[in-house]
Amino acid sequence: MSNFPIINHIDEVRKYFVDTELFGLYDKGDYWIASYLMPASFADSRYDDPIYQEFRGLCFSKETGKVIARPVQKMFNIEEKTFTMLKNLPTTGFRTMEKVDGSMCFPLPTIDGFRLLTKKGDSEVAEYANKVLRKKFQHYAAFITKCIARGITPFFEFIHPNNRIVLDYGSRESFVLLGARDWVTGEYAEDIYELAKEDGIEVINFHTFTDLKSMAKTVKDSTDLEGFVVDFGGLRVKIKSDWYFERSKVFNGVGLDFHIATMVNRGESDDVKAWIPAQKERIERIENLYNDFLGAMMSAAKSKWIALGKPTTRELSNEYKDQFTKLELTYICAYVNGRDMEKMMTFLMFKTYVYGIKRFDRLVKEAKEDYGIEYESVV
Repeated sequence: MSNFPIINHIDEVRKYFVDTELFGLYDKGDYWIASYLMPASFADSRYDDPIYQEFRGLCFSKETGKVIARPVQKMFNIEEKTFTMLKNLPTTGFRTMEKVDGSMCFPLPTIDGFRLLTKKGDSEVAEYANKVLRKKFQHYAAFITKCIARGITPFFEFIHPNNRIVLDYGSRESFVLLGARDWVTGEYAEDIYELAKEDGIEVINFHTFTDLKSMAKTVKDSTDLEGFVVDFGGLRVKIKSDWYFERSKVFNGVGLDFHIATMVNRGESDDVKAWIPAQKERIERIENLYNDFLGAMMSAAKSKWIALGKPTTRELSNEYKDQFTKLELTYICAYVNGRDMEKMMTFLMFKTYVYGIKRFDRLVKEAKEDYGIEYESVV
């Protein structure tokens, strides 16, 4: 069922980042990385196109423009998208692997070898993972180097007591191999698990199920387990347990619109839609409001900045501040200064427009008044 786009060079994907504020192609100094700007963008219909599913850490060489790292594509929950509905998936002929609760990381080739990145590139988690790898997992270097020479990207789940998500692994420290993909074709290297074992690399646990529906029920009722990833020969789908779902706080209320907006802000709404299908339409309406507002705001801010002749941040704050809304001005100043947009916008949206009834009402009001975006609650 693999339907991966062939990608050789950065010029082949630039067109997908025109007229969108939800996906970005970011200059990271010695490489470019394609990724989504906000977790909330998962509801966007463009994710039905396999090319957009690749924008989750796809890396290009700054020197040559060629693909140099291609980790796992964006995976969706079962029942979340049309192509992940149970009725549209084969009920047999799949393999199942345990979903480990950590942080995904993968190697970026460098002049002197490699360094680990997360899906957003260099990050605090990536920096810490590199320190742990160099100190306690030196034998991984030879395996990773062989993968890079072959033109494939191995990707791992980094587990560490200081990087706990939900599951408590105690003192366990691990880099669990989840798979490896060809840089250009995106195809999975099927021999990678046996080769990894030969080099002493920890490999993800596989489980045997013969029926998809019965497996889904087994996972749903499990405890002390995040869930499973089901591989249909390339297409990978997530199934999470109710136990994990509750503990990851995605069930923390969908009674009011601002509760859902908070989940959208945290990147949790895709899980909620899969597990509470009766709320799917309502959740997607709030996702659309959130995404449309963000997209319109960022687009308006950039357009105004360009029309003014691309003034400096000092000029923006002193001479042109009345030309922008408060959020537009904050955004464009950060944009001009090259700041981390995802963290900043997630924080500002939460603080200003998401958490609380009055803040959400402000989002609805300003979306309509400033950008003509209509929203009407169905609660």
